[in-house]
Amino acid sequence: MSPPSPDGVLTSVTFDTLSGTYRAEYEPETTPPSMAVVSLLAWVLDTSPIEMAQLQHSVDTEALDTLLTSRSARAVVEISFPFEGYEITVGNNGLAAKGPQQRKVEDIDG
Repeated sequence: MSPPSPDGVLTSVTFDTLSGTYRAEYEPETTPPSMAVVSLLAWVLDTSPIEMAQLQHSVDTEALDTLLTSRSARAVVEISFPFEGYEITVGNNGLAAKGPQQRKVEDIDG
């Protein structure tokens, strides 16, 4: 497991070499899921969020945040969509990005 993301949004980032999937955790009580998605992809792509496509062009960010932060939702909810060449799956229990590029988790140490 890696240290938190440099922007402080993600509490951990791991990479599964077998599946080629990055997995991240964040604090859903204080961080909107859409912000966690942007933070993970910026870290994976080693770029600024400003340099990336706008997330709202791939998914309705307001609906994403509402569905995943609803206090009345007792079931596990997951939503998947493409973004920046990755298949993103975000749920009320974390998020994952599976795609063609692979950045080693050790790179975050610096």
